[in-house]
Amino acid sequence: MFSNETCLECSKLVRFFDSLVKPECAKTFRRALTGCICVLSLSCIVSAQLTRPPVEQIRTAFLNDLSLAKTGNRQAQLRVGRAYYNGTGVVLNYSQAVRWLHAASAQGSIEADAWLGSCYIFGRGITDDVVKGSAMIRKAAEANNPVGLRFLAIMYETGLGVQQNRAKALSLFTQSANLNDARSFVRLGNMYRHGTGEEQDLNKARQLFQKGAELGDDWAQLNLADMYRGGEGSGNAPDYGMALKLYTQSAGRGNRIAAFRLAKMYELGRGTPADAWNALQYYKISAERGYIPAELALAGLHEKQGSPVDMVFAYALYSVAANQGNLAANEHLSSLNSILSQDQIRQGKALMARWAMRIRDDNQ
Repeated sequence: MFSNETCLECSKLVRFFDSLVKPECAKTFRRALTGCICVLSLSCIVSAQLTRPPVEQIRTAFLNDLSLAKTGNRQAQLRVGRAYYNGTGVVLNYSQAVRWLHAASAQGSIEADAWLGSCYIFGRGITDDVVKGSAMIRKAAEANNPVGLRFLAIMYETGLGVQQNRAKALSLFTQSANLNDARSFVRLGNMYRHGTGEEQDLNKARQLFQKGAELGDDWAQLNLADMYRGGEGSGNAPDYGMALKLYTQSAGRGNRIAAFRLAKMYELGRGTPADAWNALQYYKISAERGYIPAELALAGLHEKQGSPVDMVFAYALYSVAANQGNLAANEHLSSLNSILSQDQIRQGKALMARWAMRIRDDNQ
C-alpha cells in the first residue's frame, strides 16, 4: 500500500489536474486508494460523471473546429475565435480570439467584424482602439448582424464610444433578440430585472431569460436559475428544484459560476438531498475553470479535512487564487507557510506549476 507521500508523487493528484497519473500506475494506484488518502482527495481522483459529458463534447467540437480553421475554413475560424473569446471548450484567451477573428474577418465574415470590434473597444487581446472598434461594430449592425446589433447596444448601454442612451440600447437588444441572438435575451432580461433603461419588471425578465435558456445560452440558464432560487417575480416562491436543473444545464455548458452555485446547493441540500460528493465535484469543475470563489471553497474544505495530503491540496489551490490577485488567499498561504513542512510547501508549489502548465497547454 502506498503512503500519502508516494501517492502524491505518483498521481500528481490525478483528476484535479486532469488525469496526470501514468497509465501503467493507475490500476495499482486505485486499488491502494481506500487506505491511502481521505475522501476529499479521492474526489479529485475518481472520474467526475456529472458535467463531464457535455463539457467534453464542447471541447471535442472546439478541437474539430480548430483543425478545420487551420485549413482556412472561414466559419471554423469564426467559431474558434468565439470559443477563445468566451472560454467555451477552451481556456479564455483574447489574444487567440483576435488571431482567429482576424482570419475570419479577412475572408469577409461580418460576424467576425463584430467580435473583433468588441476586442478593439474593450482592449481584449489587442491595444484598445474605440474608434476602429466602433466602426467595425456599426458596419456589422448596419448589415443587421445580431452580434453587431448586440455590441452596438452594449456601447449605448455603457456609454462607451457614444453618448449613453439606455432606451437606444433596449431597442437594439430587442432587434438582436428578434434575430434569435440568445445573449441579447440575457442582456434584455438584466435590464428588466434591474430596471435599467426600462421600469423594473421581474416577470418580464424571467420570460426573457427563459427564451435565452431555450436557445441553450448558459448565462440565460444561470440568470433564470438565480431567479428561481431567489423566488424573484410577482407571487413566485423559491423553486430550488428548477434552480438545480438550470444550474446543471448551465454548468454542463461550461459555466463556472453555475458549477459553483450548484456545488453550494448540493452542499446545503437545496432542491436535492445534501450530497458532499457532488458538491466537491462541482467545486472542482468550477475551480478548474479559474473561478476564485470555487478555488477558495475547495481549498477550505481540504484545509478543514487536515490530512497531510489535503493540506498540500489546500496550499496549491490557495496559490492558484493568490496568483489571480485574491488577497484572502494570500492570508491563508501565510498561515499555511507557518505550519507546513518545507517538503509539503514544495509539493504544493509543484502542483501549482502543473496547473499553470495545464492552462498554457489549453491555449496552444
